[in-house]
Amino acid sequence: LSHVDAETVRVWDPSSGWAGRLLGAMAYGPLTKPNQRLEYYGTDPNPAFYKAGASVYRVIADRYNGIRAKQLYGAINAGTVYQLGSEDFPQTPAYQQYVGKGDLVFTSPPYFNREAYSDDPNQSYKKFASYDVWRDQFLRVTLQHTFDWLNHERYLLWNIADLKVGKKYLPLEQDSMRIAQDIGYV
Repeated sequence: LSHVDAETVRVWDPSSGWAGRLLGAMAYGPLTKPNQRLEYYGTDPNPAFYKAGASVYRVIADRYNGIRAKQLYGAINAGTVYQLGSEDFPQTPAYQQYVGKGDLVFTSPPYFNREAYSDDPNQSYKKFASYDVWRDQFLRVTLQHTFDWLNHERYLLWNIADLKVGKKYLPLEQDSMRIAQDIGYV
């Protein structure tokens, strides 16, 4: 993303999961533009990362920025994670303010019901119980939101693969590619 001329690079991770991509985003610092900062926006309903009104994601981002400041790496990056599913991201100020202006969407979305972080009813596999419903109301909706949020000269990085359930395969990869093409990704 060092080719982006803006002072701030905006990134959305639709499925923040266990905070690996948040940590990677906090480490961002282009050598050619040491004062360019990154704003990471994440969405994830995972209740394990929200304790007594506090976000463990916030603690991770702040801790990393504290280390970064001591190392004099340049601009301090920002990380905000909303406790909601990616299908609900348009409700947030970060989505509304940056529609058509995002620089990168990168994620590894849930593999339908394979990654059951919790039994919380807001988990996508609980909210959308059958694969067809999940594909149409979670996967399609999330991909549409990514397309709308991104500057169309920027990038979507989507890590997903087909899923074997019993003797049947769920075509997550093919469905993702087909949906992305249907909504305008090339």
